Amino acid sequence: MVLVHISVTALLLGNLHLGLGHQGEEARVPALQIVHSNPNNQVQQSSLIPMNYYAPNPRPVTYHSPHFDPLPQPAPRRKPRTDWKVLLAILYLSGAFGLKAATTTVTTANVACTYQSWGTCSAVCQGTQTRDVTCNGVLRTESRDCNTQLGALSGGWYRASNCYDYLLSREEVVYAEAQTACENLGGTLAQVGMRDAAVRREVVHALHISGQPLFAYIGLDRLDGNWEWLDDSTTVPDFWTVGEPDANFDCVVLVSGNPESASDANCAPSSGHFYYCEREAT
Repeated sequence: MVLVHISVTALLLGNLHLGLGHQGEEARVPALQIVHSNPNNQVQQSSLIPMNYYAPNPRPVTYHSPHFDPLPQPAPRRKPRTDWKVLLAILYLSGAFGLKAATTTVTTANVACTYQSWGTCSAVCQGTQTRDVTCNGVLRTESRDCNTQLGALSGGWYRASNCYDYLLSREEVVYAEAQTACENLGGTLAQVGMRDAAVRREVVHALHISGQPLFAYIGLDRLDGNWEWLDDSTTVPDFWTVGEPDANFDCVVLVSGNPESASDANCAPSSGHFYYCEREAT
């Protein structure tokens, strides 16, 4: 009977050994007692664990209450991110924000030069421009005459050497309409440049339209028998065609693009005339 009792006791202890060992396989927190809890993490009972007990595996037995002490979750992996400060710096250095001055790099005979864009003229039309040039690490400053801006402009205008812009119309109108048209363009009928022989030749040749005969008003007319420019100047050059002017008309045109072919003309002909506009360079 005693032997049977010992056997049964050994068998019961063996079952307890296996059970506790299985629970130790899932354990995470070392403990000296088994803690039983309900879903609200309220302790219901606890059982002492023998200090000298070991699970079937070589590690010490540990126990875990699934509600009272939840399993720790692994920390979520952080997604790699782009440093926005580094990105902004890259965009700035690449010129994406348009903050850097325009440059042109030219390499000739192993000499690399970076040219900054030309600055504004120090004076309207006649002045100087400057720019920085860096060649193989050496910085220098270049300058040039603003007269390089002379010549054809947008919209059919021409910038002459006297720093005025000139336009030859593509429509024929009467004298009063020509005055209004030039004023609407920010100028007047041509007068300042037409009093200077060199400028007059420059403008007339630059804007000449070949083909059919062309008659174009300038800002000179006759008042009370005297020729006057629109700015009240009475200095009239000797640029008349032979036999002109006569006493028939009070307005003046240049004929067929010839700077020395001024002729008096009807101020309000039925078909009108072309005209030269003049404005100060800006």
